[in-house]
Amino acid sequence: MDQSRAPVLEALAAYRRRGDISFTPPGHKQGRGVDPRVLDVMGADLEAVAEAFAAAPDAKGVIVASPVDYGTCGDLEGIDEVCRRHDRTFIVDEAWGAHLPFHDNLPTWGMNAGADLAE
Repeated sequence: MDQSRAPVLEALAAYRRRGDISFTPPGHKQGRGVDPRVLDVMGADLEAVAEAFAAAPDAKGVIVASPVDYGTCGDLEGIDEVCRRHDRTFIVDEAWGAHLPFHDNLPTWGMNAGADLAE
């Protein structure tokens, strides 16, 4: 068996040299921001939360995953404001954000944003 080469490592090095952007969920792209075409489709307007409440008047609240496993964080303070305006519960799933409350330069974590529950 020839072990003088490391094909996987060589492929990773070539990938890095080329500067490829990995295909991952929209919004991350290694910190390069959200593609404007994605915003056109998905929207970034907090009023979408209010519109969802209007469309589902029996909804009791919102559950948001922030950050997602790729590091993207939502506007938790903005979402909280919309929830308060509509008297709805706000829950944040922060499975990937346990580190957020430990440094001032990190995004706001759910409890500081006003969430009713951050898990």
